[in-house]
Amino acid sequence: MDAGREKGLTIRGDGPSADVSAFRALHDVTKHLHASLDLTETLDRVASGLVSSTSFRVAALSLYRPDGFFEVVSVEGSAEGRAALLGTHVPLEEWKRIEAAAEPQGDSIYFLDSRHAPNWADGIVTHRLELAAGDHLDAWLPDDGLFAVLTAPSGECVGLLSVDDPVDGRRPTPAQIEILELFADHAAIAIQHAHLHSTLRLQQAELRHAATHDTLTGIANRALLNSEGRRMAAVPDSNLAVVAIDLDDFKSVNDSAGHQAGDEVLAIFAKRLLRVLRPNDLLARVGGDEFVLAINERKDVHALVHSLVGRVEETARQPIRTTNGLHRVGASIGSAVSATPCDFGAMLREADAQMYERKRTRRARRRRRLVAQGR
Repeated sequence: MDAGREKGLTIRGDGPSADVSAFRALHDVTKHLHASLDLTETLDRVASGLVSSTSFRVAALSLYRPDGFFEVVSVEGSAEGRAALLGTHVPLEEWKRIEAAAEPQGDSIYFLDSRHAPNWADGIVTHRLELAAGDHLDAWLPDDGLFAVLTAPSGECVGLLSVDDPVDGRRPTPAQIEILELFADHAAIAIQHAHLHSTLRLQQAELRHAATHDTLTGIANRALLNSEGRRMAAVPDSNLAVVAIDLDDFKSVNDSAGHQAGDEVLAIFAKRLLRVLRPNDLLARVGGDEFVLAINERKDVHALVHSLVGRVEETARQPIRTTNGLHRVGASIGSAVSATPCDFGAMLREADAQMYERKRTRRARRRRRLVAQGR
């Protein structure tokens, strides 16, 4: 009996036992494909199934990347091959050269006959082994290669599947070609599922971000402020500070230069605020030109808030250059501090009230100054 068949690794011809072995491996891949969306793990199952149910000792899978390279992501059956190939990259142009020299063996299978194309490059997605050339016409030579192109339903190439080092040293039979095509189809489906899942997760993340962040400035919106603020207020044995910020003279920017200039001022001001804050401080835009900052600290926050208010006022005084010119605004600021747990909504109302009182005081002071100047 053939040594390879004793190991359960060989498919030569079209015998039913060979089909059963291969289809059991395919069934395992299919179950895993439906149970997991982990692409690398699924492709490892594909490569492992090929090695366990065919006459090839080595199987490798490569993914096509947007930058025009194939990256080897799974190698099964040879520690030497895995060490040499895993993580390597091959340009699409190199594969095109191999494909042009190879013999089509079906819709997506290519056999590279090194006797007819001896100058192909090493290491495209297969592992070059030092095998002795056999005397048979169908002997597998060291530079031979068998590849399956993995295609998406749209027809685009998403990867390559290759096998090497046949147990019996022979070229592939029609049955082996058919089995390789089936495994290639499963690998392509796994890649497509992973891409769809990745796209779906990205879309969901974008929707979650849009629901909790201000579209103009990219910082938190009122919904995120309320949820995170309540969470901060519920932290025991801590201190919460809420700072309300409202830009002064912002209406004059919109009136004189238009809403596009106003939007630029808001976006630039938000970026400047982020630079003077700490990574864990929460900054939100809650209205047209209104911002709120929430800080949670174990230690006393009164000195921190005093310092922060000074930095915010200095930031607001800095001129802001937009595409429409230079603009100057200021900021009215109110704050509230409390030990936790506390009522976040009440603290926000207290900070707002203080901020609006300061704004009214500044406006009254300005009116008195203008009257004194006779304007």
